[in-house]
Amino acid sequence: MWDLGTGEIHAISGATAEGDSVRFALMLGPYEAKVVVVGPLPSGGGRSGAVLAAGNTLAELDGDWALGLNGKQVTGL
Repeated sequence: MWDLGTGEIHAISGATAEGDSVRFALMLGPYEAKVVVVGPLPSGGGRSGAVLAAGNTLAELDGDWALGLNGKQVTGL
């Protein structure tokens, strides 16, 4: 999860890689929004605490990519 207040990205506990996708539970409260960053953990990043500080690039999305949300596909150019 990307904490927009601090700019830090924290690993989502219970997230599992499944081939070329990631599965995790997403619980939202009323009127709540969360920003999810999908990609590998940076080297040295653990499962707790901040794994990426503001201003560092985690992964470039150049080339073809796709995102599946509730059976719908979103793709890059």
